Amino acid sequence: MKAIVQHAYGPPGQVLRLEDLPDPEPGPGEITVTTVAAAVNPADWHIVGGEPGLMRLAEGLRRPRQRIPGWDVAGRVRAVGEGVTSHQVGDRVIGYLWKQGSGTFAETVIGPAQRFVRAPQTWSDEEAAGLPLAGVTALQGLRVGGVTEGSRVLIVGASGGVGSFAVPLARHLGAELVTGVCGPDSVERVRSVGAHRVIDHTAEAWATGGDHDVVLHLGGSASASTAARALRRGGVVVESSGEGGGRVLGPLPRLLGGRLRSMLTRRYRVTMLSAGADREDMELLVRLADEGVLTPFVERTWSLVDAPAAISHVRTAHTKGKVVLVP
Repeated sequence: MKAIVQHAYGPPGQVLRLEDLPDPEPGPGEITVTTVAAAVNPADWHIVGGEPGLMRLAEGLRRPRQRIPGWDVAGRVRAVGEGVTSHQVGDRVIGYLWKQGSGTFAETVIGPAQRFVRAPQTWSDEEAAGLPLAGVTALQGLRVGGVTEGSRVLIVGASGGVGSFAVPLARHLGAELVTGVCGPDSVERVRSVGAHRVIDHTAEAWATGGDHDVVLHLGGSASASTAARALRRGGVVVESSGEGGGRVLGPLPRLLGGRLRSMLTRRYRVTMLSAGADREDMELLVRLADEGVLTPFVERTWSLVDAPAAISHVRTAHTKGKVVLVP
């Protein structure tokens, strides 16, 4: 099979190569999937670039322990391992893989069967590939914030991969008001996926008003204390923004500083989101996709060999929706 292989940390065009590797064979409890599409996420360029440097303590000091990048995949089940009853050869599936199987920037991926669920029937493979990581992050972020019936929610970065799912999910959870923050060219897109109110951050300050219960902070480098200005007393800032900060510690001082400051006041609370793959969450997202609650949006599709350019695009551009690779 052909796969994108990472040999060191650095610029994608310098450290990633398209190589021929042996086809993986599933062990007990595993399946292999023929890739039809794989999504590119901001996490990919963090892993490829090795930034922030503190991350390397967990991922590998000189290069990632997992040599093939990629978290999300959509494809067809190619083979099943011993004991697998949840999937059959030929099933159309999506998967959320990282440190649990192979990376997804390859013609074939392998992983535990529980990391895969059936793909949305109403979405194309390119659309479906972008659902797992972004959808789970949006859903778990809203839960961490305690969004429920009657909540007032502000979503910063509402036009990105996570934000474009967070807006309709907040409404599905019963939010009374969903405010999306985005750039000027995404205002109509954010409104179309269900935002009651949209703020163009280039024309209007969003961290004001004090009329929200939850701020889901997905983009930009504003501090948590700045985001808290949009909260009612007792509200919650959910930090999931990896932007800003230095090359070694990245946004960690800003995130930890915001949490520490919130501990000194009773006016608001700051919590940090660390989303993880959850089969039940992915099955819920698929059901909501088929019911039309969630709307897919693929900004651009690239070939597998162009993965370095696609990762650079996600790093340097303000992407809208998802960027997807196809073999």
